[in-house]
Amino acid sequence: MFDKTARYYDALYSWKDYPAEAQRVVDFVRQYKASPGNALLDVACGTGKHMEALQESFAVTGLDLDPGLLEIARERYPALQFVAADMRSFELPQRFDVVTCLFSSIGYLTTIQAVRDTFDTFANHLHAGGVALIEPWIFPDQFEPGNIHRLTPDDSDGVSLCRMATTRRDGDRVQLEMHYLIGTADGIEHLRETHHTMMYPREVLQEQLQQAGFDVTWDEEGLMGRGLFIGVRRS
Repeated sequence: MFDKTARYYDALYSWKDYPAEAQRVVDFVRQYKASPGNALLDVACGTGKHMEALQESFAVTGLDLDPGLLEIARERYPALQFVAADMRSFELPQRFDVVTCLFSSIGYLTTIQAVRDTFDTFANHLHAGGVALIEPWIFPDQFEPGNIHRLTPDDSDGVSLCRMATTRRDGDRVQLEMHYLIGTADGIEHLRETHHTMMYPREVLQEQLQQAGFDVTWDEEGLMGRGLFIGVRRS
């Protein structure tokens, strides 16, 4: 997905308060988790920024499909474990007490079957009483046509960045066209990526979690204002 721009990912999202979001994760886990352990799997972990803070409270493992992001995570946190796998079908030899899937990564599942498979996989890797925390993407009624999204982080290491993205809706599918301008002393480079996402109604995601064996609570604020599904795995 970020095959051309993985090395700029953290600079583009430098506005995110990862420690504060991680503390919110800790708070939700303390409130809802009924299993006795503290093993946490961060699905779609990206470059590992949430794990950096979460390792203070949990034994953390990261999982992602993007090799470029995982390469950065492994170089940055050599003592942590990272797995290259698909969230829909991964098979790990252990179970966890917490599974997180944050920053709207679930939106990259573009069929309801993919959502169903993913939630089943989460449930299969959780102890009874364990917690899944899933941060959704936008819901269909929140889509605003015609918006141009722009990120212009502060310059760092001699690199100036700008990302502009436009969205095109087809039913509940959304195509994001992302254009990057990367300025260095050698000149300006233009890169382009296309991302495909799906907007699911909240009740659809909640139903799929319930069918996968979770008791589900919805928190309107979540970690950063996008809301959060909290699923507790039934026995």
